[in-house]
Amino acid sequence: MSPTMSSDPQIDPQSQRHDELNWAGVDALLREVSQLSQSNDTLQNFARQLTTRLLAGTFCEAACLWQFDTESGLVCAGESVSPKATRWSWSGLQRTRRELMDAVIREQKSRVIAFPGENPTQIALHENSGPAWTLVSPILHQGGVLGLIENLGSQPSHHVGENDPRIAILESVAALCTEYFRSRRLAQLEARLTHNSTLIEFATAIGKNLDLESTGIAIAEGLRPIMGCDRITVLERKGTDYHALAVSGAPGVERRANVIQRLEQHVQACAAAQFPTGPLSREGVPAEPVIAVSLESYLDASGARTVLVFPLEPPADSSDPDAENPKVGAIACDWFTNSPVGLPAGWRTLSKLSATALRNSQRFHRIPWGAYWGQRSELPERSRRRRWIWLAVIVVACALIPLDLEIPADGELQPVERRDVFATDDAVVEELHVEHGDQVAAGDLLATLRSSRLDLERHRVLGELESTRQRLNALEAARLGSEEGSLRVDRLAPHLSGEEAGLRELVNSLELQSAMLQEELAQLQVRAPLAGKVLTWDLSQRLLARPVQRGQALMTVGDPTGPWRLELQVPNRLIGHVPGTHDKISTSPRVRFAQATEPSTWYRGNVEQIAAVVDSDRKGVPVVRVTARLDPGTVVDPRPGEAVHARISCGWRPAAYVWLHELISGFRSWIQL
Repeated sequence: MSPTMSSDPQIDPQSQRHDELNWAGVDALLREVSQLSQSNDTLQNFARQLTTRLLAGTFCEAACLWQFDTESGLVCAGESVSPKATRWSWSGLQRTRRELMDAVIREQKSRVIAFPGENPTQIALHENSGPAWTLVSPILHQGGVLGLIENLGSQPSHHVGENDPRIAILESVAALCTEYFRSRRLAQLEARLTHNSTLIEFATAIGKNLDLESTGIAIAEGLRPIMGCDRITVLERKGTDYHALAVSGAPGVERRANVIQRLEQHVQACAAAQFPTGPLSREGVPAEPVIAVSLESYLDASGARTVLVFPLEPPADSSDPDAENPKVGAIACDWFTNSPVGLPAGWRTLSKLSATALRNSQRFHRIPWGAYWGQRSELPERSRRRRWIWLAVIVVACALIPLDLEIPADGELQPVERRDVFATDDAVVEELHVEHGDQVAAGDLLATLRSSRLDLERHRVLGELESTRQRLNALEAARLGSEEGSLRVDRLAPHLSGEEAGLRELVNSLELQSAMLQEELAQLQVRAPLAGKVLTWDLSQRLLARPVQRGQALMTVGDPTGPWRLELQVPNRLIGHVPGTHDKISTSPRVRFAQATEPSTWYRGNVEQIAAVVDSDRKGVPVVRVTARLDPGTVVDPRPGEAVHARISCGWRPAAYVWLHELISGFRSWIQL
């Protein structure tokens, strides 16, 4: 009789008495499974530890952990079997167990199989030829099955019923295992996301440039870390031959080198043998003699330990003239130390991406002459003559038709009346009397500076002046006492008069120093040089209570109601096209410009002055400063320092020169060198 599947096996209730469960052991089992589910161990180790604990805590003779996904189906991750279960006849259980697990996956709930009590099968079970019951619980997460836990037992007194607590225990274990499988699935998804991101970055890198050599270098440099090898060589197919195109870590390829020639011979031998899959080394010489000879020759020349060659074959394209042999090249991977275990995941996708990029570069490489002149030999003589005539007309038109040569320049709008205010001495900004945008008149107080050096010097001079005056007063009193006619005073009178004269000179000198110091202290009161507005932004943050040096620009005051001008920076290599001298402009070239905030509107002006020296911009590029006055009423409500893009008219030139003047200037410089 075959076993029957049921969620409630028909067992005599009077004989159905389960042994008392060791609940302390069950609690320990659940705690251990909970801790085990938090680990990051491999699936095999997790399954081994889990099933071992199930044997000890659930009165079963065998326990299995199954992993399930829609791609690979059910896979046994690990199992533990007691010595008694090792004598079971497992071959006869496969179909029954599979049916039970399929039902559990379909219904997503625990199921049990029990064999009938009075039949030869039970007698065989008492002889340890197979289990008496099988219990399976699903590991569920978000409405799906991640795996199964299976318990098998052979003791008749432990038949499992629908209300048996062992079902609840196994379901609790399955619930705890959900965390481990969820973490594992999340790690797999993250690994897949990382792999897809790597593929996207690789595809972007190799598709940036259509230059054939650059594409080969990008493929070699991008594949090397993905393949985990020491060197990558990209080869291009030309007919039946394969030519090295790029090598990772090398700026170019020397095809006359011995190692390159040996590699090309080996790749051609692999192509003749339909590219054997897998790494090749001396330990695993392939059966084909031609590959064995070329492999040995290349390994000797390169010093590599293992080499892997696989073709670059893009997706099928019916428009490809090489549809019969779609391979566009090959990849050779070299390992100098450790040999690879196998090919990396997704290597076929990498091969197709590389092949597509290489094929696009090959097609682009053939465009310039192949697309336009490729069919010229098949054209009639009249059509070919007409083509040359049109080409000559275009060349003549470019040489004779005049266009206005305009030189680009960047700059800013500034009021003509604009002055920078500088610090008159090394000092500290003690007080600010204005802020950005304040209207000031000429001579208004802008800031107050304090110089410790001037303060100390002033105190010193005043102290010396006071003490000198006191000494002078004492001498004057002594000199007046000489009128009493004392003989001793008469003898000291000449000496007192000389010292008095010296003190008077010293007083005059100290008074002059005090006046000069007073003037310097007065200059610490920074005043507006003209009437206008304060143009400097955030003065308090930049200056207040901060030290400044003599000559340092503190702020800028300008008159935005007056005339405006352009302050442009022309690249030094283009300044020769601008007509005029380095001082005043006699011909006054025209300028058109657009504000950066309104690039579609162009305004007009005239060049006013060209600097006589070459300066550098913020990027260190040599430039010549040019100023231009604006036409009256040109810009409405301009802002000081607003960026503009300008073009300076340099007169009429042939159209070809206007379009290619930078190329022509570079060619002239090269000729002069």
